[in-house]
Amino acid sequence: MAIEKELLDQLLAGRDPNEVFAKHGLLDDLKKALSGTGTRRQGSCRRISGGA
Repeated sequence: MAIEKELLDQLLAGRDPNEVFAKHGLLDDLKKALSGTGTRRQGSCRRISGGA
């Protein structure tokens, strides 16, 4: 799945380019957010399917 250029532009707007890849920068924030999303989705699937 491709990430839309407009979304990337929004995420990067007004940021120091060095901050994006810095420790605790944008990339780390995105990883945390995506990790939490995946965890919530897995929990929902387990409840629907009756898994533990």
